[in-house]
This record gives sequence, C-alpha cells and structure tokens, in this order.
Amino acid sequence: MIQAIINNSDIVVSLDDELKPVLSEIFHVQMVEENQDFSAVFESIIEVIAHSFKGDHTLAALNLSVSLLARIEYENRTPILKDSYSRTGVLVNSFLFDLLNYLEGYH
Repeated sequence: MIQAIINNSDIVVSLDDELKPVLSEIFHVQMVEENQDFSAVFESIIEVIAHSFKGDHTLAALNLSVSLLARIEYENRTPILKDSYSRTGVLVNSFLFDLLNYLEGYH
C-alpha cells in the first residue's frame, strides 16, 4: 500500500498481494532488462493498478503521483519535523501546478 495524508484526507493506493509480483516483474523486465523509458513503465504500472480506481487511469496516475511525492517529502523532511508526519508540501504543490499549467497550454 502506498499512502499519504493530504489536507487531512487519506490518499491510498492499495495493492493486492497478487499484484506485487506482477508490478515487480513489470519493473524488472521493462526498466532493467529492456531499458525502457520510465514513462512507458509508469503507464504499465497504471494499467495494473487502475482497477483500484474503477478503471479510471487518470485518477490512478494522479493518486499514485501525489502519494509518491508526499512520501518523498515525508522521508526527506527537515530534522526538526522528524518526530511528526509534517512535510513541506512543496513537491506536491509544484507537481499539481505544473500539471495545471500543462493542461492550460503553458508548457
């Protein structure tokens, strides 16, 4: 399970136990053996986890991206915040603003 708390809301990307080996295989074969671009591997991963979001690939990709960025922020927080779940929110906000700019044609 990949989980993040954004604005007091839980964002959860849960993985069934049988999906973990599938995702591991996708990553190993496509990224390591075939040396594919990360975007192609990401799309393959989204294909697998989209069922958790009622088949909505866009929602799956957004939730996965935001939860991963929140996790990175949490793990790399400043030492003063080490005892709490606090994080800066800079990576997530930057990602979402970049996404909005892209969708509006400012890329």
